[in-house]
Amino acid sequence: MQFNEYVPCEKYSSLVKCFWSINGEAQNKLERIVPGGCAEILFNLGDPLTIEKGSDVFEFKNVIIGGQITGHVNIPLKGNIDIFAIRFYPSTAHQVLRSDMDDLNDSFYGYSEVVSNKQIPSLDHMLVAGNDKNRIQALNTFLERCLSTYDSSRQVRVNQCIDALNKQTDHFSKYDLAAELKVTSRRVEQIFSELIGLRPKLFWRIKRLQKIVNEMRLGMHHNLTQLAYHFDYFDQAHFNRDFKMLTGIPPKEYLNEQPFLSSKFTDPEGLSQAL
Repeated sequence: MQFNEYVPCEKYSSLVKCFWSINGEAQNKLERIVPGGCAEILFNLGDPLTIEKGSDVFEFKNVIIGGQITGHVNIPLKGNIDIFAIRFYPSTAHQVLRSDMDDLNDSFYGYSEVVSNKQIPSLDHMLVAGNDKNRIQALNTFLERCLSTYDSSRQVRVNQCIDALNKQTDHFSKYDLAAELKVTSRRVEQIFSELIGLRPKLFWRIKRLQKIVNEMRLGMHHNLTQLAYHFDYFDQAHFNRDFKMLTGIPPKEYLNEQPFLSSKFTDPEGLSQAL
């Protein structure tokens, strides 16, 4: 299968992390997707697929919205694969979707279900756009129409929250975060949940996971014990447990499996960027 990633134009570079596509033939390949901290709009232009989250099974056809995931999902890839997606930064998807982002967690809804009655443009024309270049052009027009009616004052506050969280490198404290922002810890939780979709501690853990997976992929440590101590875990048992909670498997098994799509989006710095 062929994977392509496209950088957005400068006008939307602070809103869109990337556009990406994957196409080709697949023979019952089970793809594990681990939490990445970003929401997406996804287009299935190939054979119908499903997305599995625990016991929940979501149909993946036409246009769907993938909210934040708090644990791994599986996508059985089979047949003709032709997927195109727009991947937002953690703090920017709400500008387009106009929803409380935590309402979309661990779910994959049809686009029309989420945006109905919100004066947001249709994306049906994307299904006949032809190639990736035309799809990106169509989405740029879509983004311009969405942002023309957006209240940008909400973005300022969530940017401040992410900037403050980025200062907590070795450990997380919601009280330190609240003090930095001069609001209550409850208000911090509310901002993160509504505009990013994750509570601040979980977002911090996902950001750390992305750093861990990236360093695993690059082979930056001699063994997993060294990796655990590098990220300030008390011991490898705590590291293994935390890793498995987010990915579904222990780190050694993840190294052997090397999920294809998740490896393409291992970008811890991308989780830090806002406007």
